[in-house]
Amino acid sequence: MDGIILIFRKNLDVRIVDDIAPTFVDLNDRFSVIHNNEFNGYYNLLRNDNTKVIGIEYYPFEPDVSRALADFDYVSSHFAENGDCELTIYFGTERDEVHNLTILQELGKNYIYQSETGLLAASFGVPFECMT
Repeated sequence: MDGIILIFRKNLDVRIVDDIAPTFVDLNDRFSVIHNNEFNGYYNLLRNDNTKVIGIEYYPFEPDVSRALADFDYVSSHFAENGDCELTIYFGTERDEVHNLTILQELGKNYIYQSETGLLAASFGVPFECMT
């Protein structure tokens, strides 16, 4: 399945890929799945008024994932009293999403990765036609 891989560095790296796998290499750093499940949360594509994808609204199932990703400047987090979390991950500086253009994606190909150097990444199964 086509998709997006987000690599959580100081500046977010967004990779559009032909296939999402349990391992990948980026800049000589090997990433492997840390939660052995491809269903780690719900997610939506965020779009601006020109229908351009500007980010992902993500509802991770794992509390440790929520806490680890919430600290980045490009991530907005909202924690509920019961521990549930909504993360909004922006691909750039644009923050004006149009909610009626949001596309709810199916669960799947949502892996959480960690690299050999400790970086985190997440994949989101999104067909190419939904990204344009």
